Amino acid sequence: TSRKTLELLRDNDVDPEVVLYLKNPPSRAELATMIKDAGIDVRTAVRKREPLYAELNLASASDDELLDAMAEHPILIERPFVVT
Repeated sequence: TSRKTLELLRDNDVDPEVVLYLKNPPSRAELATMIKDAGIDVRTAVRKREPLYAELNLASASDDELLDAMAEHPILIERPFVVT
């Protein structure tokens, strides 16, 4: 979870800058970069249990469509992301 990740970082003397992604969402390009840098695929970065995922019929969406949806609706972003 995000809290555990934050705790782990702080326990190792890392003071991260926490970005409140719902208030300051990343751009589509930033999302694509974060996902690539994390070494995961786009579908892994989507919150599939979020009701909006089903409402938008994203189960069969392409990676580009998923990125568009996450950029427009940041609640769909599975977190945490740690950027160095």
